[in-house]
Amino acid sequence: MKSLLTLALLLTSTTPVYAAGSGGGSAPAPAPVSSPTPKLTKEEVSKHNQRSDCWSIVDGYVYNLTNWVDQHPGGASRIISLCGVDGTSNFLGQHSGSSSAKSRLKSYELGKLEVDSVLSPQPTTAAPKSLNTQLEAVTKLLESKNFTQALSDLKTMDKEFPNNADINNLLGFASRNLMQYKQSASYYTKALRINPNHLGAIEYQGELFVKTKKIAAAKKNLDKLKRLCGVNCPEYLDLKQAIGKR
Repeated sequence: MKSLLTLALLLTSTTPVYAAGSGGGSAPAPAPVSSPTPKLTKEEVSKHNQRSDCWSIVDGYVYNLTNWVDQHPGGASRIISLCGVDGTSNFLGQHSGSSSAKSRLKSYELGKLEVDSVLSPQPTTAAPKSLNTQLEAVTKLLESKNFTQALSDLKTMDKEFPNNADINNLLGFASRNLMQYKQSASYYTKALRINPNHLGAIEYQGELFVKTKKIAAAKKNLDKLKRLCGVNCPEYLDLKQAIGKR
């Protein structure tokens, strides 16, 4: 009996090895391993190409547009078309003069696009600049109000990429700011012949109508924007402001 009592005391007084120094209880769980942040490369962007996971590139920056898909005034399809690709041409063509659209886009920014570190063979001759690259450059000229140089560059682009609605829209914009109203009107007409629902061209043409005191025509463009993208889209709001109380 004495030996059994001694054994019981030994068992109840022994501290488990795993509790030593920890106050008892189970061993602490290992710290979770955080997944590495993906690099913002074109390859990575191309993986996020669905409505429920939508990344895009605009003017050298990467944006997560997933939450904008169902909130875009012009309809979800306009954002879905940008998922997984470089959407610079599309965005700048539609919204190059809209500060509200650019501000909204900025809220979805993930960071600057990273260039892949793998070195590619250098071409023997300089490769022609892409449409997106040229649109980015000319948009910066327009934003700095260098309309003369922008118009010259756009005319060159128009020869390289004929019948492009975005280019003709910006040609109209540059011409209008240089008070070349007749030429501006022809460029907007051509842009809308190529793409009748081009929001940017409809807005800018409406602003030209305001400049040339064709208020009734401007209001028709405003009504068209309302049908296409609603009363909260940047193009509608900008043209409405330009028309004012006229």
